This record gives sequence, structure tokens and C-alpha cells, in this order.
Amino acid sequence: MAFFVHALQELRAPSTQWHPVQLASFPGFYTCSSFGGRLAVIAGENNGVARRVLEYRADDSNSNNNRQLSTDNSVLQQLLAIQQTPSQDELSRILSVELSQWRENPRHATVVLGWLAKHRLPDLARQVLITMVASSVETNVIHYNAAISACEKAGKWQLALSFLSSMPDMSVAGTTISYSAVISACGKGGQWHLSLLLLGTMPDLRLVPNIFTYSAAISACEKAGKWQMALSLLRGMPDRSVPPDEITYNAAISACEKGEQWQLALRLLSSMSDERLVPNRISFSAAMSACGKGGQWQLALRILSSMPDMGFAPDKISYSAALSACEKGGQWELALSIFCSMHDMRVERDRISYNAAMSACEKAGQWQLALGLLSDMTHIKVAHSTISCNAAMSACEKGGQWQLALSILSSMPVMGIGRDAISCNAAISACAKVGQWELAHILLARMPEIGIGPCDISYNAAISACEVAGRWQTALKLLSTMIDVRLTPNKITYSAAMSACERGGRWQLALSLLSGMPDLKIAPDRISYNAALSACGKGGQWELTLSLLGGMPETRCLPNDVSYSAAITSCEKAGQWQLIISLLSSTFVCTYVLLSNVWCTRQS
Repeated sequence: MAFFVHALQELRAPSTQWHPVQLASFPGFYTCSSFGGRLAVIAGENNGVARRVLEYRADDSNSNNNRQLSTDNSVLQQLLAIQQTPSQDELSRILSVELSQWRENPRHATVVLGWLAKHRLPDLARQVLITMVASSVETNVIHYNAAISACEKAGKWQLALSFLSSMPDMSVAGTTISYSAVISACGKGGQWHLSLLLLGTMPDLRLVPNIFTYSAAISACEKAGKWQMALSLLRGMPDRSVPPDEITYNAAISACEKGEQWQLALRLLSSMSDERLVPNRISFSAAMSACGKGGQWQLALRILSSMPDMGFAPDKISYSAALSACEKGGQWELALSIFCSMHDMRVERDRISYNAAMSACEKAGQWQLALGLLSDMTHIKVAHSTISCNAAMSACEKGGQWQLALSILSSMPVMGIGRDAISCNAAISACAKVGQWELAHILLARMPEIGIGPCDISYNAAISACEVAGRWQTALKLLSTMIDVRLTPNKITYSAAMSACERGGRWQLALSLLSGMPDLKIAPDRISYNAALSACGKGGQWELTLSLLGGMPETRCLPNDVSYSAAITSCEKAGQWQLIISLLSSTFVCTYVLLSNVWCTRQS
């Protein structure tokens, strides 16, 4: 800490002429980069000065420094102009002058490696390090940390681990900074278990985790949805004399959000004041998202309305979190009200907020409003995304507007928007709802042509189209194709196929499908049984219908009004009035409705 204060005083002194590579060699500094004659130095090792940024303007009269920076910039421009990672010979040629300077003073290489980190070029940083070693340039921990930083920014966790593991072979000892960067890289790559493993090995190496280390580890758990581990790390920080800060709390709240633990997220938010920490917009937005996923849209709105009292004006992220909460809670009117209020509050409405508003309309089947929002995006020049078009198509699907859904799907390539499985599934489902089985079949067949592999949802939607149209042969063919392409049919698949057989009067096939479900480890549910019951009922198989009905409780499927209605209809067709009375007297399911249906049938 004393060193830092001294350095700060020196930096503030007008006569100070520091060179970037000199600062890079000081203990406690994380990285340094030159930006047009200015140098940003970020403190890393010292917990007491973490995240403090110093700036100074280099003295233009220092010709040696300017010459070095000019040379570095020239080399950097050459390196950045290379389209592919160069060979060692090519890199040696580009760095021929610099390598001789680096042999005399290895600190000069830090600027180049720092720039490569900034531009997220880890492979090029690796080649520079290899060239340095091959050219007998001394490599130190600062060089490796810069290379690891490049990996972390680019999400190359394997390469980051490779750098860390190769350091001992070069007689370079890793530091807390090294491990923190690799932990962060692993977290961004979804390797949360490796992040925790690295954190656990640090004490054995006599390395003390700091606030950066814990933030990286908690963020790794957050990205993987491991909220229990994130909370465990947060609670253990005081025992390691590392007090949590806003960033670690925000990561823990986000972990709870991903784990749908809205109560814990709110508890963390309220406990920040106990640690003398002030929640920020990220804290509030993460808590609102957690409430949204937990169906607590009222609480999300309460948090949004309380932000100004806490001294924070909600931003577009905050509003989008509240919008999403209302969308998930089926409150499309409130979602649109919040969306409109963003304009009144002069908060930018971006693609995320538009998508959330459209999704709210989609869930409510408000296809006109969804299309209006999609059109508005074009008007105010907010770029559409795949999610935007998918939400609009799904809204059209729910509203029975299959032509509009197909129109959006076909226009996506023209707008330069990629189509995914959700896009195709929405269009197939739109066709399915109105019985356009041929179009649904064509869309399914063309998915591989545009580089999209059909999934079980795609096949289920196409089979449902066949069900509506009574095309039982096509439905069974699609079911067989699913198995051939190694897709696993589910209850929805079989229920739709059985319903198609029922509409086609093929009760035997419906029963065969029902009996074959356990062989594929698919437990029939009430919908599956009801489809088979209806097929047998329409086929006049009243004995089989009653047998199926009686066997439902054995499979833990309790009959409902649809089940009894199918059985009663079957008995009615066979003139089994005593059985009908017996069925009605033994149940409490919609007696009046069922009797009315039977009476209407007899009268007709």
C-alpha cells in the first residue's frame, strides 16, 4: 500500500516522466496499455487498491519514449493486419527489430502483448510468446498474464489453462492475477468446475485469492446456474478476509435468478446494506429478473418503482427486466404500459425491450400488437433479430394467422436475419393449427436445406397438423422417421399420432401406439389415454373403452371429464344405458354436462 501511495504521488508530479514498460514492471499492477499518449494502469494484486485506475499524460519531449511507442504502434498495425495467425518465421521477420530490443529489456514486450489482449487475439499472443522463447527473450509473469488476459477476453479457456500450466516449465511462477484471469476464462467457457478447482489449489501454492478471484469464481457459478456454490463462495469471503463488494453480490443475485430462487435474490439485495454496500442498477435488474422467473411480477414492479427512491433512475436494462417479468406473468397490458412509459421517461427502447413486449403479446395471442411492434422497430431503425421475428410468428400462430407467420419466415433472409429451429417450429405450428398438413410437411422437409436440423418439437408440430387433418398415415410415417433419425418421441408425439388415428377411425393403431409407449420408456399420461379412449369410443369398442378407463388409476393417471365423456359416448353408441348411469353415479365429473351431451345426441 505504501508503494502505491508513493507511485500515485509520483504520477501526479508534473515533472514525472514514466515510460509505460516501467509501470508494467511494478508489483501490484494488473495490466497496462498505451492509448494515444495516455497510459491506463489498473491495480490488481493489492486488495486495498483494487480497481483504482490511474492516468497520466506522457511528456511529449521524451523522444526515446515516443520512438519506442511509435515502433510498438507500427508493429501492432502489422500484427493486426494479419488475417490468420502467422508462422513463427513470419512473426520473427515482423518482430526482428523489436526482438533485439526485448532481449535487452523484456519489459518492452508488455505493450505488444497488452494490445493483443485488448484486441482479443490469444492465438497471436501465443505465437508472440513462442517467438520470444525461441529468440532467447526472457519471459516473465507479466507477459504470461497479458496472454492469459487475451484468452479470457476471447473466451479461450483451454488456451488460458495451457498458458498457466506451461509457466512452471519456463521458471515463471503464477500469481493471483494469473489464476484470477484463468478462473474468469473458464467461467466464460462454462467450465465452472475448473474455476472452483483452480480457486481451491491457490492456497497450496501460497496464493491468496482477492476480490477479483472471488468475483470470477462466483460469476463462473452464476453463468452455469450453480446458485448454491455461488452463495457458498460469497458467504465464505469474510473468512478469507476478503469483504464482498457490489460486483460479487450482483453475480450471486444473478446466480439466484438463473436458479429461479427469487426469495434468495431478494434476501441478498436487502442484505447488501448490512455490508454497507449500495445496490446499483445491475443489482435491481437481476433481482427483478429473478422475480420474473419466479412468477412474482408484482414484486418486480415494486422494485422498479422503488429505484428512484434509492437514487437510481431505471435504465433500459431495468425496464426490460420488468417487461420480461410481466411477460412471464401473462400481464401483457402491464408490459405494454411499461414499454410506453420508457418513451415518456426518455429511456431508449432497444431490441431487448421490443422483444420482451412482443413476447408478452405473443403469449396472449395479441398478434396485431406484436406485428405493430415489429413494424415500429423498422420505423425507428431498431434492428430486428431472430428472437423478434420468432415472437411475431408465434403470436400469429396463436392467433391462427398462418399466412402471416409464413410471410415473416420467408422475409427473414431478405432482412439478413438468420432462421433457427424456433422460427421453423413456429411456422409449422401455425400451419398445424389450421390443418395445413401439406405445408407443415414441406416446411419440415426443407429445414435441413437451410442448415437447420428438425427436433422433436418440429416433428410434433407436423404430426399435430396431420392429426387436425385426419392424415393418420402421414402421422405414423413421421413418427417412424423420428425414430430413424434418432429423435426420441415423447408423450406429445404419441398423443398427436393417436389422435390422428382416432380421427381416421383406426382405433386398433391407437391402442397399439398406447401399448408401445412403455417399451420406449414413455409413461402414458392422461392425454395419451384420452386419445386412445376417444379412438375406441368412436370405433364402437365400448368394452375396450371401459377397460382402458378402469386401468388408468393403476398407471397413476386419474380420469377427468374428457375420459368419462369418451367412455359414456362409447356406451351410448352401444345402447349401454345402465353402464352410463353406473359411470355417472360413481363419479363427480361434470354430471350435468355429460347428461346434456348424451340427451342432445339422442334427440338428434
